[in-house]
Amino acid sequence: MPVRVQEFKQQSANYFVRLMNKLRQGSIVKPDTKDDGFVRQGNVTRFLAACSSYGLSNDDLFQRDDLVEATSESLARVAKTIITLI
Repeated sequence: MPVRVQEFKQQSANYFVRLMNKLRQGSIVKPDTKDDGFVRQGNVTRFLAACSSYGLSNDDLFQRDDLVEATSESLARVAKTIITLI
């Protein structure tokens, strides 16, 4: 797996939390800052819940496992969520 994809997988939860809080201040009040897999999954779950409350439909949301798979198809779903959000 290319280094950039691995780095994205590790940092994406933090990016998502920051993005949502920029769009809607206080959407994710207490993101976890630890750097382990469970925390990252928790932050992704918080991001997806905030997207849902922001008005995105389930069809517009990626699945948490899409970040783990990191295939071109799964990352396209992640991009679709972000594009729909902004």
